[in-house]
Amino acid sequence: MANYSHTWTGLRPGHIDVDTGRGGYDSRRDALGGMATGSTEGAEFSTFISGGYDFHFGHLSFGPTGSLQYTNVYIDGFNERNSLAPLRIHTDSEESLRTDLASEPFIDGSLERSLLSLSLRRSGNTSSSIRPF
Repeated sequence: MANYSHTWTGLRPGHIDVDTGRGGYDSRRDALGGMATGSTEGAEFSTFISGGYDFHFGHLSFGPTGSLQYTNVYIDGFNERNSLAPLRIHTDSEESLRTDLASEPFIDGSLERSLLSLSLRRSGNTSSSIRPF
């Protein structure tokens, strides 16, 4: 069983996105000493924001863009029953922060009833886990 929600808003230029979810998981497997069963629940929160701008110089456009994404995932502990060697997973959560910066030049022109569009994208991406010490 799971519940999820999603909302976003469009900005000019860019957008904001928020996702949340909660889910439950049940398991059954053949195990040493019988049929092992277990269950757990978890939750997720993620938000994303991006933006950019295009500068126009005749047929040439240049646009820097950037984005930032934060995600937190939580899982409740998991303990199996009815096994001589039950699986146990402790309660935990993980966070991550991701950034992306890019620049994108465009050249637009026409060649005898045809539109020519050339773009080159250069981006850098940084991703890290956030862990308290």
